[in-house]
Amino acid sequence: MQTQTSRRCLVTGAGGYLGGCVKSALRKRAWQVTELTRLPEPGAAAIEFHLGADMPVTSLSGSLALVHCAYDFGQIRWDDIRRVNVVGTEKLLRAAREARVERLVYISSISAFRGCRSLYGKAKLECERVALELGATVIRPGLICGEPPGAMFGRLVRQVEKARLLPLFGGGAQLQYLVHEQDLTAFIG
Repeated sequence: MQTQTSRRCLVTGAGGYLGGCVKSALRKRAWQVTELTRLPEPGAAAIEFHLGADMPVTSLSGSLALVHCAYDFGQIRWDDIRRVNVVGTEKLLRAAREARVERLVYISSISAFRGCRSLYGKAKLECERVALELGATVIRPGLICGEPPGAMFGRLVRQVEKARLLPLFGGGAQLQYLVHEQDLTAFIG
């Protein structure tokens, strides 16, 4: 039987849509969640974390799991995207391994595939490679939906609600691979 402290899970990106969903779902399953975030609120169970920066191993010690949801969309040049997101992911996961965090989960994207053209997809694909090399479980979800709709799905819903006309590229036959946030978080936690 695991003790409460051994059920500590670190979550990056907990201030974002998916990371927030993961944090809530884990707490409902009696996990002690510690957010890795840029701006920890006073008194919160949080550790200051900047994707791309070195992560002190001691900050991660005593945790059973890490779910890495963070991605810095502020970077637009490939060198910066790679330095912050890819190298940052590697630094974080290596620090977690050194801290003996047992379970590592990296949240990727359906945009990550061999031959993808977007820099986001390429970065996620490189992060997947790093995560797999370090023994992490990689999850590559489709478009994440939920109530209320958030992130990319939320932006699409708001765009459709405001539009008078909707273009149907390819005759409207474009497949969308949706995953509900509750299904995804149940799989993670």
